[in-house]
Amino acid sequence: AAADGGTGVAGVAGGARGTQGGGGGSSEGGSAGPTEAESLGRTAAEALAAGKAVPDSVLASLVARAAAAVDDDRSGFLLDGFPATPAQLAALEKALTGYEPVVDAKKKPPQSRLVAPPPGADAAPPPRRPGLDAVLRLNLDADLARRRALGRRLDPETGTVYHLEFAPPADDADLQDRLVPLGTEADAEAQLLPLLQAYKDTEAAMETWCSALGLYRPVDAAAAAEEVAAAAAALVETLSAAKAEMVEKAQAEARAAAEAKAEADAAEAE
Repeated sequence: AAADGGTGVAGVAGGARGTQGGGGGSSEGGSAGPTEAESLGRTAAEALAAGKAVPDSVLASLVARAAAAVDDDRSGFLLDGFPATPAQLAALEKALTGYEPVVDAKKKPPQSRLVAPPPGADAAPPPRRPGLDAVLRLNLDADLARRRALGRRLDPETGTVYHLEFAPPADDADLQDRLVPLGTEADAEAQLLPLLQAYKDTEAAMETWCSALGLYRPVDAAAAAEEVAAAAAALVETLSAAKAEMVEKAQAEARAAAEAKAEADAAEAE
């Protein structure tokens, strides 16, 4: 979205199925109480009805359940715009794998040699195989993000969205007359500034924790949409190839271990 005039500043992608954690279970059976899915849905609905944000843990659990339902013959899944904060990243990782990284969106204070470190400072390192394969961050400066977010026009007859600067409509009088703004420029500007500031507030922390989990993959989003898409696709292909090689190696090691055990058992039986 960041590359074609949309309001998106960052893109998030993942490709690993999350089936190790507690996100996919339910309480179905003889119990008369609601299932886990029903409880999650009710909590989300109540938050939305009250005009509040859905809790991170609920969002993460819903995403994990959907990820676990991806068919084996599918190539994985992609998330757009989630997780967007360190807290959401931690909640999603816990829902996918059961691992709970210690994250803090605020800047960590300098450590003193005279005072004991705060709780969690000596937390275990992140797991080698997190629930996501990668987090692609579309790097874009605030000014370009603002210009892309503004100036969009909709053709109500065809549903086509244009951008006055980056994807201008054809020089057609009838088309020009039909175009209407997507909302008002003033409203878009007012909504965009807090979004950009919120992203900036969590940008460093997200990079730190995505890197700690081995997920961070930056993409230059200042280029044309086709170039950005090609760069992202190349990253995904590289990751997929590396993952396939890792799986093949693990399977080979498992076969070798099984054969060695079988030979040892046979020798002991003799």
